[in-house]
Amino acid sequence: MPTRYIVDHINISSEDFDGETVCVNFATGTYFGLNLTAGAILDFFSAPHTKDEALQFITAQFGVDKAHTQDDIDSFIDSLIKEKLLLTADDDAIAETKPADIPDDAKYEPPRFEIYTDLQELIMLDPVHDTDPEHGWPQRRADLDQ
Repeated sequence: MPTRYIVDHINISSEDFDGETVCVNFATGTYFGLNLTAGAILDFFSAPHTKDEALQFITAQFGVDKAHTQDDIDSFIDSLIKEKLLLTADDDAIAETKPADIPDDAKYEPPRFEIYTDLQELIMLDPVHDTDPEHGWPQRRADLDQ
């Protein structure tokens, strides 16, 4: 039985902005900018699916043949797994296919994402647990009291 994957819903949040998707991994502090194809694939894995099901989904949505896209899709999914955006799904997880939000006139581009680590420290900041026990959080700035 082929392995099914699903988005790590606990640590991952993503949002589509007119065909570009921004995705944040709160566990690593890394965020990603995904093109339309990449965002569609990530969204497809909001329910458990196999790599082949993702390939079938993308070829149907963009009207391209499998031979043209298979290496792109497989490689991209491997990248999602490497970046810990996708996890192996439980065997008893139910796959639900939802309609795609891909515009009818969208052209296929190989899925790609840009990886950003410049805000890791800020994203991983835990203001509730990373406090000074003596002063707590938040602290009023001393210069505001004058």
